[in-house]
This record gives sequence, structure tokens and C-alpha cells, in this order.
Amino acid sequence: MKLPERIIYIFTVFSVIFSFALLSPAFSDSASASDTAGFMDLERSIKELKRIVEKTTPGVVMVVAYDDSGAESGRGSGFFIDTQGRIITNASVLEDVYSAEVFSKSNYYDDVVILNRDNDIDFALIQVKAAGEIPLEPDFEYEIRPGERTVVIGRSQDMGKTVSEGLVSSLYNAGEGYGLVKIQTTTPILSYRPGKDGPLLNMAGKVIGVTGTGLPESEGSEAAPWPDYQEIRAVSLRSIEPLLSVQGEPEQLHSAKSAIRLRWLMRSLKTAAVTGFITLYDMGFPKLMALAFVIIVIISIIQWLYLKLKKLMFSR
Repeated sequence: MKLPERIIYIFTVFSVIFSFALLSPAFSDSASASDTAGFMDLERSIKELKRIVEKTTPGVVMVVAYDDSGAESGRGSGFFIDTQGRIITNASVLEDVYSAEVFSKSNYYDDVVILNRDNDIDFALIQVKAAGEIPLEPDFEYEIRPGERTVVIGRSQDMGKTVSEGLVSSLYNAGEGYGLVKIQTTTPILSYRPGKDGPLLNMAGKVIGVTGTGLPESEGSEAAPWPDYQEIRAVSLRSIEPLLSVQGEPEQLHSAKSAIRLRWLMRSLKTAAVTGFITLYDMGFPKLMALAFVIIVIISIIQWLYLKLKKLMFSR
């Protein structure tokens, strides 16, 4: 190789090495920028979720139902939809209900009226005499689409918050034109406990659906794409708007206190009477006659003692 060619060869190699040296910081900065962008997206997502939770939690309530013996028969979340005290909850919570209580963030109600319910889609509309409650904002025109991010906020057994977020995986109909939604939840990025009941919210914090454990299953359920997956089913608010009007006679539930105690007393007396009769019947006729004789003797002795005591007191 001649000297000029060697010089050109060395210069070319040196240029390539120098070019890589100049470009390496750029690659490094690009990777760093990507990491920063990913962190910023996560931080933005957390702040967005916190904003929705803080905005909507005051309008979410706990509904507790009791049967006619006073025993708890159902419990679930609900939410105010207006300032007149109307609350959307699940029909499964009110199954075999005799009385009910509603716990909001700052108030308690036991004057509950059932305005409407549909067991097929696990929907119920109730009303209380609300005092200064903040309702959630419904969006009846919103059209839910697969792949969009949603949030479900509810109340836990101890009145704490439950928050689940996820992506709409599919949409399907379940008769009568009701738009049912299947959601696959993502791994929680906040410390809230996950839940399956409560209002379904979009990322604007508006109610777009109502969740329910009693909703029908969809066909062809897909496998979970992530380990902490759980499925939440909801009915779109858009499809159930007609159910928010009162249909038929409203059902006034009993008070969750005094009426239940009276009913409990009557049931207890009835149970005691039936139990006593069965016990006496099992004893048989001879034993029953002997017991009756003993009771008559005891009553006679008590009466004789009473008359003696009365005679002594008046003879003084």
C-alpha cells in the first residue's frame, strides 16, 4: 500500500472512531430522555387518578340492607346522581330487603325508598332525604370504547375507599339493548384497596356506567394478559337512562331501628312458642300429664300461701 493510500485509510478509520465518539453522548441523552419521559408519564397518571378519586369520593356511599329479622342481608356501594338524594346501587344488595341504611362520607340515612330496580342487570335506584350531598356528574351521551382507561370507585366494609383502574376489553349486549362492558383491571399504582362495585368513571371523572356482580357473563372470555388481573363488569349509563325514571309505586322501606326490633320480638316469641310446643309433644302424653299435675299443685300451693299471708296481714 502506497503512502497516500495509507494516509487516506488511517484518516478514514480515525474519522469513523471520532464520529462514534461524538454520537455516543447523543445516544445516551436519548435513552435518558426516554427514561425521563416514562417516569413523567407515570407521575402524570398517578396525579390524574388522585384527582379523580378526590373529586368523586364524597358522592360515593355504602348501602347496607337488612331482612325482617334484623340480620344483614346485603351490602354494597352506591353513588348520588343528583341533589334530590337519588342513589344508584345494585339490585343484588336489596334482595329480600326489609329495611336499609345509607352511609355517606358525613351523613347517615335510614329513610330509604326504592324507586326502581332491574334484577337482570343488577340495577337499583333508591332515594333518601339528602342533606348537602355532592352528587357525581353523569354523562349519558358518552360512548364507551374498547381500550380506553376507566376507574371504579367504591366503599369497603369499613367505609374506606376502594379504587380499581383498568382498560375496557370488550363491549356486548345482554338483551333489551343494555350495553354491557367488560373491564380488565391493571396492577394498582396507588395504595387503595381494589374493589368491584361502584360507579364506572372515565378519565374526566364523569360517571359512564354502573358496575355489578350480578351482571350476565359474556361469551368467549379471554385469558388475563397480566398477573394481577381481575374482571369487572358494568352496564353503560347511556343504555340505562330510561331506568332512572320512577316506574310503578315506590317502595318505602322500614326504619332500620324500631321496626326491626318489634319484628324481632314477635319472631322470637313465635319461635319460643313453637319450640315449647315441640318439646312438650316430644315428652309424650304420660309425662305431659305428670307435668300438668305438678304445675297445678305448685299453683295451688302458691295460691294457698297468698291467701294465708293476706289473712294474717288484715287480721292485725
